[in-house]
Amino acid sequence: KCFVSKDFKLIFWNWSWTMYIDPLCEEIISKLPKDCILMADFERGGYREDGTFINEYSLAYSGPSEQFLDSMNAAKKYGIEVMAKLQLGTTHEIATVRSLPLLGNLFRKVKFIKENNLAGFMGCWNFGNLSSANTAAVNFFMNLDKSVTENEAIAAFAEHYFPDCNAQKCVQAWQLFTEAMQKYPFCVPFLYNGIINHTLGLLPPPGQVSEKIVGRSWLPDERGDDYCKSITDIFPLDKIIDNLNDMAEKWQNGLELLAEGIGSLDNVNAKIEYGNAFIIGKIFEAAANLYSIYKLKLNWNENSIKEYSRLANKHKNILKEALPYVYQDSAQGFHIEGQFYSFNPEIMEKIIHS
Repeated sequence: KCFVSKDFKLIFWNWSWTMYIDPLCEEIISKLPKDCILMADFERGGYREDGTFINEYSLAYSGPSEQFLDSMNAAKKYGIEVMAKLQLGTTHEIATVRSLPLLGNLFRKVKFIKENNLAGFMGCWNFGNLSSANTAAVNFFMNLDKSVTENEAIAAFAEHYFPDCNAQKCVQAWQLFTEAMQKYPFCVPFLYNGIINHTLGLLPPPGQVSEKIVGRSWLPDERGDDYCKSITDIFPLDKIIDNLNDMAEKWQNGLELLAEGIGSLDNVNAKIEYGNAFIIGKIFEAAANLYSIYKLKLNWNENSIKEYSRLANKHKNILKEALPYVYQDSAQGFHIEGQFYSFNPEIMEKIIHS
């Protein structure tokens, strides 16, 4: 027997429709059943304040994108409900950590969903689904009155998630994390072919760059020492290094505030969130260092070995600092989509002692 519910609604997702038809894809939207729901990507097709084009899921960009707004308005024109497709935990921006704690941007995403009476949202994919402050915060924000401000909402969440914390210090820390991510070299080549997921599990040997690329960021490819496919005209090598260094510095400032905010709180949430934030900061620092090593290897000569040794030792020290927090949380370094570890204690120990 086949059972059909009249209350069951079909959801049509606009993932990559723009590969086949120009945005806003009204030709497709106009032909959808009027009782369906259009699920539209919330960030794709938007622009960061510095003009960077957002062409993937992003927690660093609050959205909604211009493409989402156009799709939403077109759907409303034809009487079709709309829901948002986004991710709550993490994205390709750094897919091998528990979460990207950018709570201000999460609040803004939730605020838009509530104020525009969307039919709902899908906040997951085949990675980025681990429990964290992010997932807890979205649930918390959804249940707040629409009149609550961003600062009030995040402070209230901090008090809820970290009892007895200094809530305003936590708010300031999360704000600095969000500001740091505005320097992220966001483009598909960097997301898909860059080293950001693997930085705590890589250290290329001295000598000229080989012909072996580092591989795809979301799959367990063999890791070469050529990062060329992650570099573009928009984000050339020097800009990537500068941006990652800026991100690491600002993230460290946020981390110090988070430490002040949660103090010596002896609870699981505080330990996991601080450790996660610490690892992310070290990933940015390590990534800047690895791209610096790559730059050195591109111009390798007989005098390069001294600088290589300095950078390699710096990298090992970064790994040593991150290692206790990686031991603390077995989820760190695991890419759920590819089902592999980009880094873990065993990989890191091997590099440290090489």
